[in-house]
Amino acid sequence: MLKYAIFDLDGTLTDSMYIWRWLSPAYCRRKGLEPREDLIGRIDSMSLPEAAACLIQAYSLSQTVEETCWEFEDMLYEEYAQRVQLKKGVKEALERFSKAGVKMAVASASEKGPIQAALARLGVWELFCCCHTCTEAGAGKESPQVFWLCQKDLGAGSPQEVTVFEDSLYAAVTAQKAGFQVAGVWDSTSAEKELQMRRVCRYYFMTAEEWGSLL
Repeated sequence: MLKYAIFDLDGTLTDSMYIWRWLSPAYCRRKGLEPREDLIGRIDSMSLPEAAACLIQAYSLSQTVEETCWEFEDMLYEEYAQRVQLKKGVKEALERFSKAGVKMAVASASEKGPIQAALARLGVWELFCCCHTCTEAGAGKESPQVFWLCQKDLGAGSPQEVTVFEDSLYAAVTAQKAGFQVAGVWDSTSAEKELQMRRVCRYYFMTAEEWGSLL
């Protein structure tokens, strides 16, 4: 029976994967720069400090990583606080898990302020025991650090006791290699990787309505 669960945010809990393809072009346009398609794919899987460093180097910007992250966060906060929505069935699934005593955490490449703003507006923030970000962990999800932070706060003794819900293949591979149980989540932005996800993940769900089968 499911006791501990860690949820990715974008593409898993929220229908917000578009943000990671929107952020760098929108930021470049604010700066009067021409967005470069070759950077968008690279930044998709980075933490905000990594993405900031990438853009600074690519455009020879005369500002620090910290300053760039502040600008990113302002843009992200507005988007999450006002427009991001939960995926279908997620609220009901989380409420069911909470009532069953499942301890839940959020592990995301997004920043904590925007995450909290979105999930509080959507009525599910209080269902989570903790939230950790890749920025806190000091690495993107090519490293299991952010999952380990959540595991510790949830009180789980080992990764094997925890199920990680992820829509991204690279993050699912990271969690699986670190010993977590992995529940793959279908998202339109990663649909072409469904077969690979099914090979990596112990479970694979097309919709949140199916998550209750783990109880």
